Amino acid sequence: MKILLITPNLKQVGGVSNYYKVLKLSDLDYIDYFEVGASSTSKDNILSKTVRLIRGYIKFSYLIIFKKYDIVHLNPSLDSKSFFRDFIFILISKVFRKKIIVFFRGWDPAFFSAIRDNFILAMILKKFYLKSNLIITLGEYFKKLLIDFDSDCNHNIVILSTVADNIFLPEKNNISDIDKGISFLYMSRLVKSKGVYRCIEIFNEIKKIHKNCILNICGDGEELENLIDFLKTKKIEGVNYLGQVTGREKYDIINRSDVLLFLSEHGEGLPNTILESLLYGLIIISSDKGAINDWISDDNGFIYSNYEKDKILDYLFDLFSDSRKLNKISYNNSKYAKSSFTPEVVSRKLLNIYEKVYNSK
Repeated sequence: MKILLITPNLKQVGGVSNYYKVLKLSDLDYIDYFEVGASSTSKDNILSKTVRLIRGYIKFSYLIIFKKYDIVHLNPSLDSKSFFRDFIFILISKVFRKKIIVFFRGWDPAFFSAIRDNFILAMILKKFYLKSNLIITLGEYFKKLLIDFDSDCNHNIVILSTVADNIFLPEKNNISDIDKGISFLYMSRLVKSKGVYRCIEIFNEIKKIHKNCILNICGDGEELENLIDFLKTKKIEGVNYLGQVTGREKYDIINRSDVLLFLSEHGEGLPNTILESLLYGLIIISSDKGAINDWISDDNGFIYSNYEKDKILDYLFDLFSDSRKLNKISYNNSKYAKSSFTPEVVSRKLLNIYEKVYNSK
């Protein structure tokens, strides 16, 4: 069995590239990574992007012809950019009779609506993407959308989570000491739809009672300048902007935190930040967007469908009045993540999927 696994450029900062860097599947002698796209720091123009993509298709064609791969594994987001780019990879794979796995990693609701309203786009999704040998989604929500679109793919979809990197995980959970203050964490792109201002609003209310609380904001994005101005104008104390963090620094920050605030209105898949925070024993306060609701429940914190500030505050004030309850949830979150989302667990599930597809007719 030989597998060619198409990934984003592994120098990018993002969920999919991080997923395959953490799993290290290319260390296995029968799996090769094929990177698509530039690094996140690259500033290519349209011409250079087009040339790079054409070269990529040529190199890909050469590899699957002469390296005798059995399976091609793609990781598209269901958005306009990935949809058309990866369609060509699927088309080439079908021409050379390779088995195909499609793992939908992101989902743009507006583009999916456009697909349903457009005959050509609908045909591409139905006749190419959904006719793959196996389709992987992050949760039941996405699976249902695909089945509603084409009921014939029902038997051909499996669900798999993202991964929580445990490389820097300490042997024991931190014990939260409410008297010394609670550390909140926002770790995501800095865009309004990700809920960063809601996080500040929640934090501000908590801080009125728990004076020693802090909120660490990590990430980068289009809202950065506005966010910095907002914090200065409102004279909000206790909020630290730490920038884009990676590696040990990132996990040190998670490990020092008590509560993850992920109040997103954005179309989500299954954010790595949530699973990593679970692994480190953080209490999760999150919307149920995308596949989050499949893997995270009120046993792990507070999960909502409709944002209601007062309900979140009631939950947090109640939690902070009982340190034993807080630390019990923290312990159980870490235990759950260790059994479900570590690289060892997720890679084993994915390798089993490869075996299943390879042995299928």
